[in-house]
Amino acid sequence: MLSLNDDAKVALLYPENEYGYLINSLIDDIILESSAILVNRSSYKDELSNVRESIKELGKYELRKYELNRQKQILSTKR
Repeated sequence: MLSLNDDAKVALLYPENEYGYLINSLIDDIILESSAILVNRSSYKDELSNVRESIKELGKYELRKYELNRQKQILSTKR
């Protein structure tokens, strides 16, 4: 059961470790199954040394634009 609203926009912040990569992969699968859009994603080092910068990256336009275009491409394959 998916718990994302049809108009949901999701940003993902995940650690650069096995758990984080699994979450990243699971989110991709969930987004593919839903109408929600993943607007951005960012990872941070496992020891948290760059977490502040990673959070700031989530708001940057170029990263959001890249992810939005990637999602459009995914959506076009769903039709």
